Amino acid sequence: MHFIPITLMLLSGALLALSTPSFGLWPLAFVAFIPLLISIEKESQSISNKTSLAHLYAKGVLFSLLFVFSCFYWISSLSWSSMLAASLLYGVFYGLFFPAVYLGFKAKLNNMVFAFWLASIWTSFEIILSDVFLPVPSIAIGYFIWPFSLAIQVADITGVFGVSFWLIMVNVSIYTLLRRDTKKNQQLLLTVGLITLSIFGYGLYTIQRNAGNTKQNFRITLVHTAIATKDKDKLKDTTFQVLIDETTKAAGSTASKINLVIWPETSIPVFLRSIDDRKYISDLVNFAKEHQIPILLGARSFSKSKNSKTKIFNSAFLVPTNSFINQEYRKNILTPFVESVPFSNNSTLVTQIFGPSKIDKGNTLGKFKIFSPKIQFGVVICYEIFFPNYVRLAADQNSGFLVNISNDEYSFANFKPAYKIPIPHLVYRAVENKKYVVRSANWGYSMFVSPLGQITEFSSIGSTGSITGTISPSYDQTFLSKNGYVLAKSLLMITFIWFLLLKRRAYNLQSQLPHKDVREIR
Repeated sequence: MHFIPITLMLLSGALLALSTPSFGLWPLAFVAFIPLLISIEKESQSISNKTSLAHLYAKGVLFSLLFVFSCFYWISSLSWSSMLAASLLYGVFYGLFFPAVYLGFKAKLNNMVFAFWLASIWTSFEIILSDVFLPVPSIAIGYFIWPFSLAIQVADITGVFGVSFWLIMVNVSIYTLLRRDTKKNQQLLLTVGLITLSIFGYGLYTIQRNAGNTKQNFRITLVHTAIATKDKDKLKDTTFQVLIDETTKAAGSTASKINLVIWPETSIPVFLRSIDDRKYISDLVNFAKEHQIPILLGARSFSKSKNSKTKIFNSAFLVPTNSFINQEYRKNILTPFVESVPFSNNSTLVTQIFGPSKIDKGNTLGKFKIFSPKIQFGVVICYEIFFPNYVRLAADQNSGFLVNISNDEYSFANFKPAYKIPIPHLVYRAVENKKYVVRSANWGYSMFVSPLGQITEFSSIGSTGSITGTISPSYDQTFLSKNGYVLAKSLLMITFIWFLLLKRRAYNLQSQLPHKDVREIR
């Protein structure tokens, strides 16, 4: 009966959704694909013509949309059109997983090769739908198990995609065990067991190696606020005073010197290079000089081009202790349909529907220097933390740690579960580059994340205050930070060639049979 495969497919989509950070039931990721595999196996037994593949793909899209919507639902608070556009982009692409699985059935792959095929095809989709190739945020399933510290350390070699690959392999292994024919699957179970032991062994080795690194000599205070974005323009002075008061309080509550204070994205809604806002500039410079504490903060900036057009930027500034503000980073990756409207410069129709872009794009990486003590660090603003390759560039060997400033209230509004969505990305960026990641947010979670992905200090959402922590700047490079996503790109190339070969093999096998011959995993 057709409703059974559909129900199983929907169950897999629901299990994946429950595994996401919003719900936090991450152990379900290890079994979420099992109903899907049963569903496709049942479907494959009834497929006899080309139109059935289109039918299968349509079901795959439905499954994908359940999963994708659980990652992008929060965008509806900003723009329903952008939420639907993002969900459709990912859903339509991940829907191809269904025909790819069916292709594995038709090609009569043995169980171990079949498991590698599924892991390779799903992981390839994740790689394509990330900034390794496209300017889109990554939503890999490896993010879901971010609390599993032992398993995610391998990300400093493979990135999050290696963890996703392993997750699919585990799903297929458990599926074969449920089929109760263990003898035929000994090779698969042994292989997945060895991969799992290797991942855990590397994780244990990495954790023990870093546990001996107890040098902590750089103190940072993160000021977090709970000020509605719509109120900031009307309450500039009040907002600024809250930030100053919290910074003063933090500086007076510790006997140890604070080396850096970090305020959230668009901490104060002013143009920090404008004569009209010189009062704030002067007060900031005087405060940093008096307390001998540099301040990194988010604000607006502008510039005029040769044709006298004014460009507006979402920026981060470093206020030094002994000079004027001369270090600035302008956000490179803008939030679609919120800060920028894709193709609006080339299409009048797009501009009429979605309006013009509000913010202009920067073109340099976020790199800041402090001269006492001498240190350099990388900065990414809000949405940019979802782009692993871009963050990798900001976390090069000259950066001792990474900073993420954000205004979560603007993005997530009243969707309280959505405030957890950035956490896995912060954890993975720390693990991938083996550097501390510190985050200051308005309304969201401010936190310190160690190079092992452990959250050592954090604030509650919707609160105003500060947290202070001590970190160990690191200038070492991991395999990933040094070589980039060479393993991911290689996997994608191999998978594409494999697809062409499987397609030919499946066609040849089918043409040799007088009737439908469907392989069943047992």
